[in-house]
Amino acid sequence: MKEHRRLTTILCICISVMIFVSCNNEESNVDHFQKGIDLYHQGLFDEAIEELDKAVLADPNASAPHEAKSEIYRMTGKLDLSLQSLNEAINTRPEPPDNIRLYRVRGRTHDMLGNIDLAEKDLGSAISLSPEDATLYADRAWFYFVQEMYYKSVEDWERSMKLDPTDISTKFYSSLSYYKIGEYPRVIILNEEVIKVDPGHGNAHNQIGEAYIEMGEYQNALSALNTAIGLHDDRGIYYANRSRVYEKLGNTGLSNTDLKKACELNTDLRICQ
Repeated sequence: MKEHRRLTTILCICISVMIFVSCNNEESNVDHFQKGIDLYHQGLFDEAIEELDKAVLADPNASAPHEAKSEIYRMTGKLDLSLQSLNEAINTRPEPPDNIRLYRVRGRTHDMLGNIDLAEKDLGSAISLSPEDATLYADRAWFYFVQEMYYKSVEDWERSMKLDPTDISTKFYSSLSYYKIGEYPRVIILNEEVIKVDPGHGNAHNQIGEAYIEMGEYQNALSALNTAIGLHDDRGIYYANRSRVYEKLGNTGLSNTDLKKACELNTDLRICQ
């Protein structure tokens, strides 16, 4: 559902761009483009691509059909073809600000394909074109996090938070990077800021609990994890973390009970293997 909404938004943008660049061309390229979008909404992806290809033939300088094709290919798992279409879209839209999002998306696509150096380069290009965009730093921060480049990740999270200090998602996800580099007090501060805005954010309470465990403050950890479980009693990781706390406190019975519950809810947890 999220992918469908995201593509619909992108295609609406593409339609606007398509109409703009087609003012001095035959209308057939817009017609083919619109037919392609209509076919996409019907789930006829191959037919949609055919119409978008016709739109390209009608106006080789229009980037919107290439961009729409890239999204359809990505949704259908054809990442190499998606990348090819993104390359064409960037070639036909070489000047910022229109191509900022294209570099961002191409960076993500390179990441999905395992082209790490190219992904980093494209994400950096997007940032250089729009250095005041907090979301671009957040994108690269998450990329660095996944690559286990935690210090670089932290640097970009901080840049993102400075540009948009109200985004609690950035605060939460940045705390994951701080946790990895052992800055546990910072983890707690960030998640407390999340909770001020969203008291029901179970993962923030859980993350605070994990930080307190690492700091050896088990009663504080227990309090945070009790709150997390009270909010969401169907998340195995919360019970697994509380099991660790009970073990540290010497309560083997409650530790085993929580461990059993954790594995019932989530058999993929490492402690359940």
